[in-house]
Amino acid sequence: MKNRTAQAFTILAGLIALLDAALKAYAIKRLPSTGSRDRFIDFILHKNPGIAFDIPVPFWIIGPLTVAVCTWLVWTAYKHWNTQKEVSTAANIVIIGALGNLIDRFVNGFTTDYIIIFSRSVINLSDVLIVAGIIALLWYTRDRKTS
Repeated sequence: MKNRTAQAFTILAGLIALLDAALKAYAIKRLPSTGSRDRFIDFILHKNPGIAFDIPVPFWIIGPLTVAVCTWLVWTAYKHWNTQKEVSTAANIVIIGALGNLIDRFVNGFTTDYIIIFSRSVINLSDVLIVAGIIALLWYTRDRKTS
């Protein structure tokens, strides 16, 4: 991956995080907390007080854990920037998504989810960034040795 491509993906992730912040603010002010759950995709307000799947984990655990993981990811991104830009970019994408949700949790006391998919899972764009970044990290750090 070239420098420009890596930078473009990182900037795109940042723009998606900014869009996510705007959509979270919109969801809090305008979206109902109940909606049609018979469609493949819909938009509702869901205030997630915990982590994935509404698992109740207090902020005093989530905050420091997120900072610790992001610190490791920053180190990973820095370490691989010259040799494996794909790994560095994937780490940056996870960091951007995680910080988007952490800031939301710090400001509102919960993570704002607004996209309901499969009639049951409610997510936001920061969640999409985190999952995409983790998948890319796993892909680009897998053992490439052939047997």
